[in-house]
Amino acid sequence: MSRYLDVAGVSFQCSEQKLFSPEMVWGQVDEAERRLAGTGIDLVVFCEGVESRAQKMEEAETVTQSPAPFLDRFRSLAQNCQCLVAADLKLREGGRIYNALVYIDKDGTVLGDYRKTYPTPREIAMGITPGKGATIVQTPCGTIGGAICYDINFDDLRDQYCELAPNILCYASMCNGGQICNNWAFRTGAYLITAVKDGLSRIINPLGQTIASACFYERIVRTRINLDCLLMHSDDNLSKMPDVLRKYGKKVLLQSDPDLGYLLLSSEDPTLAIPDVQRDFELKPFRTLLKESAALCQQHRP
Repeated sequence: MSRYLDVAGVSFQCSEQKLFSPEMVWGQVDEAERRLAGTGIDLVVFCEGVESRAQKMEEAETVTQSPAPFLDRFRSLAQNCQCLVAADLKLREGGRIYNALVYIDKDGTVLGDYRKTYPTPREIAMGITPGKGATIVQTPCGTIGGAICYDINFDDLRDQYCELAPNILCYASMCNGGQICNNWAFRTGAYLITAVKDGLSRIINPLGQTIASACFYERIVRTRINLDCLLMHSDDNLSKMPDVLRKYGKKVLLQSDPDLGYLLLSSEDPTLAIPDVQRDFELKPFRTLLKESAALCQQHRP
């Protein structure tokens, strides 16, 4: 069944000459809240700028402490906007401090977090502890994973998410990420929402295609995505698409990237679930096909 979400990433604008400016950071968070509240947004991702430009090491918080000014600010925003918030903050646990994406539900509950697996050498020198790797959290917006800034350079982290298969990846960063973000979306088969600095935030679909972008005139990127979808390789699937379309017509949407040889099939109908279509036509998800192909090659390799 179609499963639509309105999602957004909030870009962060900063002066390279002013490395610590909490007032500037919170002013942009306040502005984003004013613009998003009451608009029906389901998920919003905030940039790493909050953690890196507004929060000192000694201000790291635990999810259980009260008051917790940084966490409480985003709890309030989640409640006011009635959405899931992914906020990048310094978290303290067991005497260690992590750069973490914290997932806060619309009632203010912390559902979980992702801890930056690959902090920069400068962060480690400051006292940031590396996280243990890919982490997914079950939320009202589906299964969500995270990555933070420097993480995007490490294929092993991406490959961990390939196995975990989240619906959505949230990328909070002080760098754009460029085409590497498109690669992550495509390889994991997830929607990827970026919240970066200087107005370049994007939303990327499982085909690795950028479907919405922010700019210097509009620093909040927003669009609607559909989680009831199936990413497939053309092999074993393309020849079945005419019959799928004849049976379901406008109840499904078929998108393709001929350069990649991949297809993305989505349900556009509240009564039709893509897993049912997959079963009826014996469609193979891309992971299944690639694993079967690898196993077959291994059997015939001398």
